[in-house]
Amino acid sequence: MESNESKILQGLNPAQRDAVVNFDSPSLIIAGAGSGKTRVLTFRIAHMLGDLGVKPWQVLAITFTNKAAAEMRERLGAILPDGTRGMWVCTFHAMCVRMLREDAEAIGYTSNFTIYDDDDSNRMVKSIMSDLRIDQKQFPIRAVRSKISSAKNAMQSAAELESSQNPADRVAGRVYRALDVRLAKANAMDFDDLLLKALELLSKHPDVLEKYQDRFQHISVDEYQDTNHVQYEIANLLAAKYQNLMVVGDDDQSIYSWRGADITNILDFEKDFKNCKTVKLEQNYRSTGHILSAANAVVRHNSQRKDKRLFTAEGDGEKIQ
Repeated sequence: MESNESKILQGLNPAQRDAVVNFDSPSLIIAGAGSGKTRVLTFRIAHMLGDLGVKPWQVLAITFTNKAAAEMRERLGAILPDGTRGMWVCTFHAMCVRMLREDAEAIGYTSNFTIYDDDDSNRMVKSIMSDLRIDQKQFPIRAVRSKISSAKNAMQSAAELESSQNPADRVAGRVYRALDVRLAKANAMDFDDLLLKALELLSKHPDVLEKYQDRFQHISVDEYQDTNHVQYEIANLLAAKYQNLMVVGDDDQSIYSWRGADITNILDFEKDFKNCKTVKLEQNYRSTGHILSAANAVVRHNSQRKDKRLFTAEGDGEKIQ
């Protein structure tokens, strides 16, 4: 009779299995398009819980979208019907909200702080610009807000923007400074603040950080190529004690640089975690050989990438046009 372990691990190809069973060091999984990365993430958690006796509440799985989080919870529920209660499977923002609700007082907020959506933020910035007599034709609100958001995601302060040579940056810096004051007074945070304030909480309050480090002894981060600087810092802080961090991503699929994503996070992972194990998922289950040959030829010219070559067992298929 087959063991439970072989049930969870069977059906994985050698590289996928290699990624799933590594718990001796941090893991970098370079997952090409269509190579089964969600399967690897899901089965690794299932293997931890079903075979290795890890408790669900010791697992933190960070996904890029709410949809991806829901899909992972559904897949895990199908493999382990009783076994996922207490596990956090969520986006960075959702995780930060939960942490902040629990410990907001430590950084000067109350736990029932308000989260400003896009419209709320727009209204507040518009009001600030009127009060500061900033010409909204010369400096459109959308452009000012975009500069403030980029600065927050890169961990730049209002003062840094204000000291820029660029007049548009200096204007955004003035608005940023006033925005911070008004948000704090209103016991409110905007979307970018959720990440920044959570980082502040974890980096300035060692007791809070240790509580989460001891709880989340197994951390995985999906779409790591799309993380920004704040998300990168949060993940590294949480994983610092036990080093059991697995990040999954594809440097060839980094498309969010306009939103603050920093591809060096994935390219430098092996420098940050010297003893890390790197696994490449190169077998594609979605496309035929001719499509993959063309794709490989195109992405080979990307300037910042780790070398990999997608292949398939599906044959060459029709020629592409």
